[in-house]
Amino acid sequence: MIGRIRRRLFDILNSSGSRDPVARVFSIAIMCLIIFSILSVVLGTVESLASKHRQLFAVVEISTVGIFALEYLLRLWVITLDPRYGNPVLGRLRFMLTPLALIDLLAIAPSFLRAGDLRSLR
Repeated sequence: MIGRIRRRLFDILNSSGSRDPVARVFSIAIMCLIIFSILSVVLGTVESLASKHRQLFAVVEISTVGIFALEYLLRLWVITLDPRYGNPVLGRLRFMLTPLALIDLLAIAPSFLRAGDLRSLR
């Protein structure tokens, strides 16, 4: 059963542009979440909005980073189903060094590192 769930997650996470309706909805939802997150960060730099809605911006940041982190971890979990990344350790490391995986990591890392305000890296 876990194997079937893992395979289905792999198909959803790695099937952008496919005819699978769940994969399409997931891809669109992630794109919308990216746009929403960027908009929130940009609006959070407007002092009049930031001072009035600081808590809302914080909730949006925590929520979106949490979703992106979960997506990243799920990709790491299922990536070994791709023959290019089949080795459980080296395959995952190789995947983590791909350009898109590095971008994903750089987008979520500042929220976990909290060494100053690194949100601009996102």
